[in-house]
Amino acid sequence: MDLPRLVLCGVVILSVILLGTGCFQPSTPPLPSPEVEGSIAPSEQLEDQAEDFEIYEEEDVEEEFELLEEDVRGPGATLRGTIKNAKTKKPVPEVSVTVTFSTGERFDTLTNGDGYYIFSFPSLPSRVTKATFTASREGYRTFIKKLTLKEGKTTTLNVSLKPTYPILKGVVKDKKGRPLEGAIVRLQRGGAVYSTTTDRKGSYLIQDIPPGTYTLTVTKSGYRPFSRSVTLGMGKTVVVNIRMGNRAYWTIMVYMAADNNLSPYAVYDLQEMKRVGSTEQLNIVVFLDKGTQAGYYYIHKGWEELVQNLGSINSGKGDSLRHFIQFAKEAYPAERYALILWNHGDGWRSSLRGICFDWSSADGITIPELAQALHQGGVHFDLIGMDACLMAMVEVAYEISNYGKLLVASEGNEPVYGWDYEAFLERLKHSPTMNARALAEEIVNSYFSFYGSGWDLTLSIIDLSKVRDLVGALDDFLSLFRSNAVSQKIRSVSPTQPYIDQESGYADMYHLAQLLLNQCGSDGGCSPALIQSLQTIQQKLSDVVVKNRTLGGYQGARGLSVYLPTRCPIEGSYANLAFARDTSWDEFLEWWCSES
Repeated sequence: MDLPRLVLCGVVILSVILLGTGCFQPSTPPLPSPEVEGSIAPSEQLEDQAEDFEIYEEEDVEEEFELLEEDVRGPGATLRGTIKNAKTKKPVPEVSVTVTFSTGERFDTLTNGDGYYIFSFPSLPSRVTKATFTASREGYRTFIKKLTLKEGKTTTLNVSLKPTYPILKGVVKDKKGRPLEGAIVRLQRGGAVYSTTTDRKGSYLIQDIPPGTYTLTVTKSGYRPFSRSVTLGMGKTVVVNIRMGNRAYWTIMVYMAADNNLSPYAVYDLQEMKRVGSTEQLNIVVFLDKGTQAGYYYIHKGWEELVQNLGSINSGKGDSLRHFIQFAKEAYPAERYALILWNHGDGWRSSLRGICFDWSSADGITIPELAQALHQGGVHFDLIGMDACLMAMVEVAYEISNYGKLLVASEGNEPVYGWDYEAFLERLKHSPTMNARALAEEIVNSYFSFYGSGWDLTLSIIDLSKVRDLVGALDDFLSLFRSNAVSQKIRSVSPTQPYIDQESGYADMYHLAQLLLNQCGSDGGCSPALIQSLQTIQQKLSDVVVKNRTLGGYQGARGLSVYLPTRCPIEGSYANLAFARDTSWDEFLEWWCSES
């Protein structure tokens, strides 16, 4: 495929293109025609869920009443009864019940939680008294009945009120037809929310709600959520019976922070995702911020469903990422989870922000902020991907190592089209039980297949569970290097050779260790312990970087870089990193700069 040569990164390298974050090789790519977002014919909307539910309206009913009379001892009279919903046969509480005698005397009460009311009259105006009975409540047709009360008699008047507000009811079952108890059923329109849970028979009932069009969602742990639009007409009873499928194998969360110059390419990658679409085994959930509006989208084949409109939002804030993770986990449960951060990247650096730059808010997610968002998000990811430049750094991997199994990221700059979402999602769709390592391999291999030869590419798979062993080996080296009087050997390492990105001061860790070993071997001035510590770093790097592919100018990259500044002093925010706090590397960099 012959693609325009555009490369992005987190700092300005060619100022002829931009005066801000990001770097480009000068060229303007042809973009695909944008598809209409969020629009779909009603019949198409139902296609994915055609076997998941049935919906119909019940026949209308009229109000009913039952009038009984019995003898009692003593003077006076009693009027009592129960008021129910004519459709559901459920008691109606807080019904205003009024009895007005023909003489004009009036008595009022309310039904209790069981729909029961009672009037006790010590005496009547006459032995036989004419009265008017009225029962009224918002959402129901008012019931009026003429009746006769008699001294020494108890009259029972049971009434069924006809609702004027709509009723929603139904049964929730699993795919095998077994009732699901405890499913949460939720109706929402704007800020109005009505909810209930299913009983042991899987039944639910929501009543006393204004007519209108609502979003109906049903969720239960271990099952795929159900969501659709329902219109509830005045006085209508709508039945929605639902069958819920088991949870998916994978939920892929893509955090597309495109409130910047990458916005057109977000449309491109979104189209790739829509060419695949979600299935019962695969959820593709996207946070998309293009500046004027942000939202959560569920990706279907051929269209995207706006699940939640967020309005204007700062996608360069860790809380925005945290909320997305929590939403996707709750709404789209799965056996395995992947998170892909889509945006500009600048490695560990926080002066320009580490990743996910929001230009409207002049903000970005720092690496400590990213770790906090992952921690608070509450998901231990099977795979964390960073479709951004310069993010395969030991500082980044160490900071997030507790929150995922594998990291897929690039030591270098990425072309603006980023990853080939269509290719790796299509393979995952057809093999949804693949594990995280297999998915990571698909991401890397499809990335290289998409661009072909003639590009500068690198992409790594990093085992986050082994990063701490690597960092421990690096700290062992740092404790030895001064005592072996090798400072001049380190200083004599050519500053151009180990660098993945010299402008940023990001050096390939494996090559840096090899250059130091070469210097030690040139005159035999290094102790065996120091040599062993450098070889251990290389061995641990080979364990951490389980796969690394390179092409073009990045063919020397071995998968993971480290900060080794070409300009001093070191940036003060480096001290905020867990890597700096837990190792002596920041002290080493201070020495490095003092010797410059």
